[in-house]
Amino acid sequence: MEYSLQEKLGEGTFGLVGQGLKVRRGDVVALKQIILHNEGDGMPITSLREIRILKSLDHPNIVPVVDIAYEPGNAETFAPGKTYMVFPYMDHDLAGLLENHQVRLVPAQIKQYAMQLLEGTRYLHLNGILHRDMKAANLLISNSGVLMIADFGLARSIEAYEKRREYTNCVVTRWYRPPELLIGEVKYHFPVDMWGVGCVIAEMFKKTPIFPGDSDVNQAHKIFQHCGSPRTHTWPGWRDIPGASNTNWGDQPRTIRADALSFVSSFSFSRSFELALTFSPTCAARWSEQDHLFADLLDKILVLDPQRRLTASQALDHDWFWTDPMPMEPSMMPAYMASHEYDKRKREEERPRIPQIPQPQPPTIPPYPQPNFNQAPAYGQFPPFGMGAPPAMGYGAIPPPPGMPMGYGQQQQPPYGPPGRGGYGGRGRGGGGRGGGGGPYGGDRGGGGRPFNHGRYEPQVPSFMQGRQNAGGPGSNEKVNIAAMMAGAKPGAPSRH
Repeated sequence: MEYSLQEKLGEGTFGLVGQGLKVRRGDVVALKQIILHNEGDGMPITSLREIRILKSLDHPNIVPVVDIAYEPGNAETFAPGKTYMVFPYMDHDLAGLLENHQVRLVPAQIKQYAMQLLEGTRYLHLNGILHRDMKAANLLISNSGVLMIADFGLARSIEAYEKRREYTNCVVTRWYRPPELLIGEVKYHFPVDMWGVGCVIAEMFKKTPIFPGDSDVNQAHKIFQHCGSPRTHTWPGWRDIPGASNTNWGDQPRTIRADALSFVSSFSFSRSFELALTFSPTCAARWSEQDHLFADLLDKILVLDPQRRLTASQALDHDWFWTDPMPMEPSMMPAYMASHEYDKRKREEERPRIPQIPQPQPPTIPPYPQPNFNQAPAYGQFPPFGMGAPPAMGYGAIPPPPGMPMGYGQQQQPPYGPPGRGGYGGRGRGGGGRGGGGGPYGGDRGGGGRPFNHGRYEPQVPSFMQGRQNAGGPGSNEKVNIAAMMAGAKPGAPSRH
């Protein structure tokens, strides 16, 4: 083979594209390898159709096929031969150019690229060729300012529109697919390409696809969200499409004109730069009109009804192309470093992956048990706050019944008990004080708490004396002199005073 493959530039369903050199002359070319999914079937019909269509076309905005190259296989290793289509090398594709953060297109450049795109599309339609895969990645751009439509793997010659021949609707990349194909239309024509052209023109302003759906149904919903839900008066006959009645498409208003104005507003920095360096001050007064003209163009291309969609010839006659700023001359286009869609994918694949270091997790602390004061624990049960020790009588535990010895490791109940478990208050002046608690120090029959006597401390009557008074025993009718008792006098003995 008289060509040598140097670098891989892209990869698609029906071929692999790489940069090559012509051995004898040193010319830089692009080599598209034809992928044979099954060698026994020979060359794919899509590749044969692409070669036939490209050989029949001749236009400055259509990429030409300049040669067909064949690399013989290796009989020893049973490696099959390779067939290449040879194209002129282009520095960029539009998708790679828009993803390059160092490139900032101005409206005059966008107008020039849009005009060349429409010129190439009009030439295809005049010759009965339907591209069926209009998208930014299939538009090649050179540093000399020339745009070419490429990748005719899905293209085909179509019959007259009146015959209404059916074609497959599994064409066009999803983000650029028109709504009629998304809901199952199989009888379509040139307006399919014009929908993709409108999406590409808007993408040059926004720098990202305007309808990035993740499924066919989601893609249709995104389109109807901006272009309005299908209605009989906006899209006659849409209910006759096979998949139109399978989904509820809602009731969305049409906002594509306002969306187009928002796309243009993102170019404020480029606009001020262009006005300062390129155009006269009178251009600033017309810029608002320019915005509305672009919105009107997009509003007439991105129409749900294919019959009402602008053709390429009608779009080229739109006022947007004939008002300031005029399309920039290709010779004045700036040169950029080569940018292809595959370059970004390759950089992401070659980017070193930083291993994910697992973060230490804090220890799991069990929830602190909450005591239940409404239910007394049984004897020998673990204390409500769980200390992890052998069964012990902690706070809130019930003492063993009378006569039962205290278990090993069990502690006596503190002199304060849980609410409602205190002893009976005494009947003397000091009995039944605030906070009188139960427990062994309180006694079974009360006596317990500190009296509340306006801050004055008075000795409490012992419980056994209270019992004697209450039971009518000795000294029950006598007035007990507590001070005398504490001085050592017997109860009932007359005081010296």
